[in-house]
Amino acid sequence: METNNVLSRRDAERVLADPRQRAAIVEHLTTVNETQVPTLDRHSILAGSVLDLSGPPISCPGAECMKLQVDVLFKRVWHYFDQVVIVGPSASRILSDYQRDPNYAQFRILEYVDLLSHLKAIGASDLLVFMDKPVPSGAHELHDWLDDLGLQHVTETADAMVERIAHEYTIHREGLNGEPLVRLSHPWWESSQVLPVDVDAEITDEMLHEAASAVVGSNLFMGVADVAAARRLGVPLAASAALQDELVHQAPDPEIQAGLVAFHLELPYLEGVSTKELLQIRTDEWTYFEQFRNSIRLAVRERVQAGAVENPSQVAAEIHEDVIQVDIARIISRLAAAERAWSRKTGASVVVGAVTTTVGLLTAAPLVIGAGVATMAGSAALPMTKYFEDKQQVELEDMYFLWRLSKHDRRHAS
Repeated sequence: METNNVLSRRDAERVLADPRQRAAIVEHLTTVNETQVPTLDRHSILAGSVLDLSGPPISCPGAECMKLQVDVLFKRVWHYFDQVVIVGPSASRILSDYQRDPNYAQFRILEYVDLLSHLKAIGASDLLVFMDKPVPSGAHELHDWLDDLGLQHVTETADAMVERIAHEYTIHREGLNGEPLVRLSHPWWESSQVLPVDVDAEITDEMLHEAASAVVGSNLFMGVADVAAARRLGVPLAASAALQDELVHQAPDPEIQAGLVAFHLELPYLEGVSTKELLQIRTDEWTYFEQFRNSIRLAVRERVQAGAVENPSQVAAEIHEDVIQVDIARIISRLAAAERAWSRKTGASVVVGAVTTTVGLLTAAPLVIGAGVATMAGSAALPMTKYFEDKQQVELEDMYFLWRLSKHDRRHAS
């Protein structure tokens, strides 16, 4: 994009309209090395296949869909990682598209430019590292990879999952828009599988088994590719689909397990905070963020070292309840105590609303001073000194950054 001074989709349309520049782009794509291992920050994670930004047939087909996927990704990794390795626009795939259908290839390029412009606008482009991810080419190579990774037992898990999914399918005899077709849904994924049969056809157990085999097989290939790439890079792995998690979390690597736990850590304090705001606040409050993140990393590491992680979501929930909620409650309690102590000693009334919305306590001096206190001098000085000492102690709490972020959420929402 920089080479051709492309800053927007309109700029890309201008460049692609010039035959000479278009030919130069195609020539450049032939020289791209997509297998080079990038140099990574120590706080990095590999995005699983279901989160990649490569476009069809694996991920979202358009820029708007991929932008939403970026929001999902960063809401799950911002608290733990500085870089995300992810499959993005593929030079080889664009070249292949160009050979089959130049118009479609140009459309794909425009969609990618739209996506990359968005990433730059929200401050996320420097946090993403694009890299291609090899996938086993067939069943024989898949078994070789499983042997190399020490995951031979995963095939048994996959067979059991096929049987389970086949029995748990819900059969629908109309499409999402009411059109007549047969589709299958399952709680483990959002999309449906369409069966190529007449809408009135009898759906046999064999049909359900074949459908389940297809979806488990594709996820197995992608999951094994994810684990192999994570080991190759020496970074944790983030998966998002329940089906893939079931396969991938069996990898014995502590770092891969730690990544899965961190990725599943729910932080319900971010409603109304956009990805752009989230990343900007993280930068502006970096000292407090590092304090918060180190605490989370320690909690994850302790639980992974305690034994194999059978259920990453459950372990993440335990960290949220035992670490995050406890520390947030302590912050609220200490702020309330500081308010009460200051009010008793000075006769002042601090207008802060409910305890859980005490923004003023950490961002400014008390907002309203009682009738008997005209200045900070005199009898109010010592209580005020104690108040600021309490404030400084609260800032040392591990979850102070998260608490401040939740206050930003409420101000933004109002």
